Parts: sequence; C-alpha cells; structure tokens
Amino acid sequence: MNFNLKGGALLIGSLYWQDDLVLGSGDQIRKCWRQSRLKLHEAVNVRVPIRYGRFSLHNTYTMIFDKRVKPGVAKAVPFSNANMADFGEIREEVTAISRAEGQFDEGFIKSERAWCVCTVLLNPAIDKSARTHILEQWQNELQMNEPGYRYFSNNTERYSVHSTGELDAPWPEEAAAFDFLIATATKEKKREGVSEVTAEEIARHVSNRPYFHPNLEHGISTYQDEGIKRFL
Repeated sequence: MNFNLKGGALLIGSLYWQDDLVLGSGDQIRKCWRQSRLKLHEAVNVRVPIRYGRFSLHNTYTMIFDKRVKPGVAKAVPFSNANMADFGEIREEVTAISRAEGQFDEGFIKSERAWCVCTVLLNPAIDKSARTHILEQWQNELQMNEPGYRYFSNNTERYSVHSTGELDAPWPEEAAAFDFLIATATKEKKREGVSEVTAEEIARHVSNRPYFHPNLEHGISTYQDEGIKRFL
C-alpha cells in the first residue's frame, strides 16, 4: 500500500541526548543516528504519560510509558525522510531506532525476554485504511520474534503497548503536524525486593548514571521530578 505520511521519533529519555550507545565508549552511535535520521532543530515538546520505572543495568531508574500516570513532557522529532511512501520506509526507521536503543539488535522486539518493544502512535486524523495497513504490518514484524512476541503479548500492560504494537496512549495535541510517531517502550522493572517505585527509591539511585539530570536539562520531564529532587 502506498501513502504519503509524515513521521517522527517520540523520545522520552537518553535517545534524545546521549551520544554513545555503550555509555562512555565514544562510539557515537546514537549521535550519528540522530544526525542522519532526524531533524533535531524541528523537535516539538509533547505531553505523553511517562515515568521512571525501569531499574537498568546501571542501577538507575530509566523512563517508561505508563498510561495510568499524569502526562510528562517528551520530544517529537521529525524524520529526515519527510514523506513516507510505504511501510518499507517506516520499517527502515524502526530498525534504525532499534539499533540506537541498544544491544546491537535491529528487531521490533529486542531479545526473547522482550526488554524493549518498538511501538507506534498514530494520529487519529490519518486515513483509516493506512492505519489498518500499518498496524497489520507492524504486528507481523513483532511476530517475527516468536518467543519475544509471546512474552510481550502476555505482558502488554508492562509496556503500555497494545498487542498490535500501537502505543497505549492518547495522541498528543502538540503533534498535530505528524501522522505517526515511533518510540521504544522498555519493560517496567522494579529493583529486586521493591514493591513500589517511589520518588525516594528513584532518588537513591540517581547518582549511578547520568540520566535524571540530563533529562531535565534537555526539557524531558515527568510528574515525579519535584518529588525526586526533594530527596536529592
């Protein structure tokens, strides 16, 4: 199916500002991705439901999507390819953002345990047939990783992503100029032994990795921020 759609990346954390894929390595993989695939100077602030909720390998809480929480501020950044003509061109952007997300993997679902799922948010104003086609093709791509899709489809609430791959979030009104947004949704993960990720719990681990403060410096925020700062 052919169409003419304007897409962008929906960035909620270090994909927007961290240069290296492997922190501190100097590999510049994320920086090169942004420079080659995005129009950074046209980034737009958008309100989406995000929070700190994944305890990372660096023992820092990183951001996840969560439809249950108050909206925070993320970045919608247009792709350099201003007019997507078919799903193949959309797929190219997904594999590029997946590679920039980490672990040198280009899949729509990363690993058998699905620690990250590439997701799409569609403008309600786009043509219904285009919407149906994109979601059908997207789900097909997700299912290419059979064990990963099996795990993801049984735990969709941990990603705030529907089994089709569509992000479970309202379309942000600030993104009216876009037809769709692509994001990476990482799985919620609490620190072992923790039942609730409180502001104090997050603050205890902020110093383990430059993440919380760079997010604030680059205009990415959540409803939790003021509470976290009180414990720092």
